[in-house]
Amino acid sequence: MDFLAIERSPKPGEDMVRIGKKSYEQLFNAKLHIIEQEFTKLHKPFDRACAKFDYKDKYESIAREVQRAEGAIDFADTRLNVDLGDLNVIYGDASRFRKVGESEDIIDVRINNVTENRTIGITEFFVCKPRQHKIAVHIPINELKNRESN
Repeated sequence: MDFLAIERSPKPGEDMVRIGKKSYEQLFNAKLHIIEQEFTKLHKPFDRACAKFDYKDKYESIAREVQRAEGAIDFADTRLNVDLGDLNVIYGDASRFRKVGESEDIIDVRINNVTENRTIGITEFFVCKPRQHKIAVHIPINELKNRESN
């Protein structure tokens, strides 16, 4: 006897998401990933950790209130779709970070059995002001030369 699908009610604390559908958290993480890639390409800091913490705090707060009011949570409920605003402005703003240092990125290059050190860029270290997360941003040598010429 084959059971292709067994339907049951969710246990407390279990996330029941319909197969093939993404949860609101998965959609938020995908959006966050795209924005973080844009900042990485521009070699600027982005505070992904704070964004995830703020999302989780707000989501849990809303979910707790929904559970109190209705006794259970339907994870397809649109009230659980948390909007933190413009993530570019909030978590990518330069005033959100304090630069704490930088270091040269050097690799060993072997040419004709001679090993030389080559600088390939720098890494700038930042700390976010709200939660003191450490964020490192690599800047390649070509980008450094472009910044110096401008």
